[in-house]
Amino acid sequence: MDDATPYAGAVDHYTSAARRDWVKRTWEEPALHRHLDAALRRARALGLPADVAVLDLGCGTGVGLDLLRGTAAVAAGDVRVARYTGLDLDADLLAVARDRLAGPEGPPPGVGAVALVRGDLADPPEVGPHDVLLSSGVPLSHLPPDALGPALTRVVTRAVPPGRTALLVVDVLGRWSLEWTSRWDRTRWAYRMSFFATDAAAEAAEMTTWDGEELERTVRTAVAAAGREVLDATRVDRSLAVGRHTSTGEYTPGLPRLRDLVDALAAGGGGDPAALRIAVPLPPAPPAVAAAHARLAVAWNTRLDAAGPAPDAAARRALAEDLRAVEAAQEPEGLGIGHSLTLFAVVGGGA
Repeated sequence: MDDATPYAGAVDHYTSAARRDWVKRTWEEPALHRHLDAALRRARALGLPADVAVLDLGCGTGVGLDLLRGTAAVAAGDVRVARYTGLDLDADLLAVARDRLAGPEGPPPGVGAVALVRGDLADPPEVGPHDVLLSSGVPLSHLPPDALGPALTRVVTRAVPPGRTALLVVDVLGRWSLEWTSRWDRTRWAYRMSFFATDAAAEAAEMTTWDGEELERTVRTAVAAAGREVLDATRVDRSLAVGRHTSTGEYTPGLPRLRDLVDALAAGGGGDPAALRIAVPLPPAPPAVAAAHARLAVAWNTRLDAAGPAPDAAARRALAEDLRAVEAAQEPEGLGIGHSLTLFAVVGGGA
């Protein structure tokens, strides 16, 4: 992979142990496990079969399968992955996924079969019926705003036969993240993966950010255009204060390096907790968005103030856990105020 591409270093990043810092391991991944598990259980109640075929849209190295296997429903055997199909345009990432998931040792435990297909999310190839249409790591944000709906219509039409119940997981960048307040005035802009754990320098790639209500309207319209209906829909925000670009400071002037500081707290170190205070000015935004950010800042800063100037190592670790709980309390709002905005839609119907 050339260093002059937006995805330079992607293989380095996704195969690096440094990618899974404390925030990733104990904050972001468990949040997705929790929300994905709840969505699987809602879908099961509405007709999703126990043995599912999974289509991972923009699968990269196959991390989505790891996340799915980490849910309580799959771990307990309430949902079983009978078949996994990973779809991605990047041949290098697919090669890593093939080594990890479809090597000589066979599929991972609990997975019936693995297939990896090279294809474009904008016009995905025919891959047959599937029950879970999964995206993680915001691959669908690569599509322009007017391309997401048609792409989802094609996926649902081809992968969800009439009368079948499926779970559609749409993961995108949040429009109103603290990480890019300087970009709140637009929905598509040049986004650089400068947080990658690699020595390769990436150029910017055009990415789309989404407001929660706008994303849900787009998904519902796309599903209806496929002749299906949305039986249940839930939106969640993830990484409201500790997204990857809080470590780069690239798009929000004056924002503390919150992710790095929280990682340091969790290790029992770091400096004065007051350095984590959220006090950056916010551009104009819809009232619900502005109010949500105000609630987050008040709750976050109140907990920091209560910690005092120099807690011991145990207190610092406890503070990191408390900040995680502060953020988790607002995840279900699904406004698009986090690094990631995820919509879980149970899809069914059709004649």
